[in-house]
Amino acid sequence: MIITTVTPAVKRTLSPQTKLVTTIHIRNNTFVPRTLTVLPGTGITWINDDSAVQSVKTIGNNTGMFNSGDIIPGAQWSYTFGQREGSYEFADTYHPEMNGTIIIKQGVSFTGIPGKS
Repeated sequence: MIITTVTPAVKRTLSPQTKLVTTIHIRNNTFVPRTLTVLPGTGITWINDDSAVQSVKTIGNNTGMFNSGDIIPGAQWSYTFGQREGSYEFADTYHPEMNGTIIIKQGVSFTGIPGKS
């Protein structure tokens, strides 16, 4: 006899105290993903998968909010966003055309549903 257990999807509202970390990879002089929407209080880790030194800094309305300095190949750098919702543009210091956006927004997280994280 084979017994299969199915775990139902869990829907939960995350609070600002929930510790969240999300990763952005730097590959082929591109941020992957380029645009990311996360909850307030989320930590973002940029991982340099390129063979050259890269960096990450805020641009636009939030210039000066953070600047990673040099991230050598294989290294990573992290920044944790506060509770303020908004859109935060960032770019690579060495390649200004290499840019992305972090959107901080309250919401609901779905876990256990295929295609959702």
